[in-house]
Amino acid sequence: MTPVDRTWTSNETGTTYFMTWLVDIPALNAHLTVTSLVDAQEFLSYGIGAAEKLPPGVSPPPLYRNGTCYEGVASASGYFENKAVAGTAWNEQALPTPGA
Repeated sequence: MTPVDRTWTSNETGTTYFMTWLVDIPALNAHLTVTSLVDAQEFLSYGIGAAEKLPPGVSPPPLYRNGTCYEGVASASGYFENKAVAGTAWNEQALPTPGA
């Protein structure tokens, strides 16, 4: 997989995601282009740390953001077993948040 063309940067986290990928699978004679259809498809994950290990009567810490990921609907087109193909795809990227 090779990222190509444009990227999208989240205003909320500053994370930059790749919107288009080239996928080559030589063993299947496959060459596909996967392109996200919507930019803003970032999901933030939250946790409460080690709250389950706290002694009785101790309040858990507040929620904190512990990661981001891009989960985007995409289109796919190209060749598979040397035949033209097209369809839908999913672009998922879990990248570190800048400064995290």
